[in-house]
Parts: sequence; structure tokens; C-alpha cells
Amino acid sequence: MPRISVIIPAYNAEKFLPETLDSVLDQTFGDLEIIIVDDGSTDGTLEAGHAYAARHPDRIRCLHQENRGVAAARNLGARESRGDILAFLDADDTWLPEKLEAQMAFWEANPRYGLLYSDVYAMTEDGKVGRTMMRFKHPRSGRIFPYLLGENFVSIPTALVRKEFYLKAGGFLEDRALMGTEDHHFWLKVSRHCEGGFIDRPLSRYRIRQGSLSSPKIKMWEKDLGVLDRIAAEFPEQAAEHRNAFRRARAHIRYGMAFHHYRNNRFGEARACYLKALAQTPLHVQAWKGLAICALLPERVLKGRNAGIPPDENGLLSPEA
Repeated sequence: MPRISVIIPAYNAEKFLPETLDSVLDQTFGDLEIIIVDDGSTDGTLEAGHAYAARHPDRIRCLHQENRGVAAARNLGARESRGDILAFLDADDTWLPEKLEAQMAFWEANPRYGLLYSDVYAMTEDGKVGRTMMRFKHPRSGRIFPYLLGENFVSIPTALVRKEFYLKAGGFLEDRALMGTEDHHFWLKVSRHCEGGFIDRPLSRYRIRQGSLSSPKIKMWEKDLGVLDRIAAEFPEQAAEHRNAFRRARAHIRYGMAFHHYRNNRFGEARACYLKALAQTPLHVQAWKGLAICALLPERVLKGRNAGIPPDENGLLSPEA
């Protein structure tokens, strides 16, 4: 039986799937199986998956389902898995060759963790590697539930989870209303049952598709708020125990929404979101600063400050220095 089951949901991923599969086959840790789950693709994804499975019948299986979304695809792969450790890798992301070996060595030295994750490189659509993504977040190890509420620092292509905790968490919620944030909801459920361990080195590459940096993000933040509401409703004891953490998380998300509105010259919406952040956490210094800037400076000055700022404001896709 393989030690690790690598689950790859794939929807219209014909262009990227071979590179993703090669990055798994090139792992220096070899005790694994690969389960591709085609989620009702309309391109050549299923055929590409079957071709790889035919070449590697002892390591790769290719499954198919009608289009039901990435959460359902991951759950199907997990049900069919034979390993006691699950790895989730989307069909356009890739691993560094030593990814699994480094994580398994870390796990051997730190067996108390049930969930592992690491830093990750941003990658352009054409495969150019940019900067590490966790520099803009606050990943940590241990009992991560209250810290994970406000920001998802468990990146899908980096994660390993013991199957027992996947089962205790009940898998991914198959609700398309959560699409794009279903992993955040899942990690929160997992973190109720086990400690998480962060490896402070990039072991994966996360592909950022064209236009995703400049596309509307407010709906994603609204979904993040929905995740918090859902978790609070599902686990009222945790909601009561971590009441302040939930408030800080909501304030953090509202601040992110406000700053996005501000950068896009929607200053009225920005002020409203800054106020909502302050309603959750009155001592949120950054929100007070943002509110003051939006309230006191003329719009022509604010627009001038925003002019020329690139969509990739953090330089995420710039080459690592």
C-alpha cells in the first residue's frame, strides 16, 4: 500500500496537467499513488489523464465524474485513496522535487502534527517563478484554529494531512457557494482535531492565471466572511471560546476589502468597509489610518496616489531577489 495518496482534481486542465503530473513523478520520495479526478472536463483533460495512467499503471489512476466542483473531486479522490496520508494538488500547480521527502522528514521529527504545509512560490501562467507567497501572511505551527480564521495560510499544493483527520473533519464541503474558499473551510475543520506544522521553505509552485490579480476580489472576501459564519454555526463551542479571534478575523477581512476598494478608487465603499472593520475591532490602527486618509484627502489626491500602481502591487510575480 502506498504511504501517500496524491489527489489531483482537474477541470479543463489539458494545458497544464502533464507538467503537474511530471512534478509528482519526479519526487525524490516515491512511496505514493496519484489519483487524477476529471471533473467533467470538455477539453482533452480526461484523455491526457488516461494516457499518463496507461504509462504508469502501478502509480496513477484516472477517475471521472460529472462536473460537480473541485470539493467533490477531492472527496472522490480521497474515498478511492489507499494511503494513510493525503496530498492535494490542483492540476495547474507543481511541486519541487524534494517536496514530499522534506515534509516526511519533518513529520518524522515532529510526529505530533496531523497537518503539514509550507511556503510556496507564485508562478505566472507561462511557468515563470516569482516570489514566495507566505511573506505576505503569518503562518505558524501548533493549535492554529484561531489564527487560521482571519487568513488561510495553508496553501493547497503544499498541504499533507493524515487521512484520519480528513475523515474526522468530514472532507470538503461540496457547496458551490464556497467555491474558492472551500479549502479554508476544510482546514479550519481539520485544525479542530490536530495541530498544524509549518515548514518555512517553498516546496511548491502556485500558478496565478492571467487576469486573476486584477479581477474583482470582493466576492472572495464575502465568501471568507461566509466561511466564518458557517464555522461559527457548525461549531458554536469554538465560536464562543474564540469569540475575540472571530472578531479579529472579520475585521481583518473587512480591512482587506476596504483597501481593495481604496486602490480601485471606490472611496465611499472603502470608508464603509473601514468602519465595519472598526466595529469588530475598535483598536485596528490600520483601519483608522485608512479611514482618515479616505475622509480627509480630496479624491483627486487619492486617485493620484493610486495612479500607476500595478495590479501585482506586492511584486508577487517578480523574480525572487
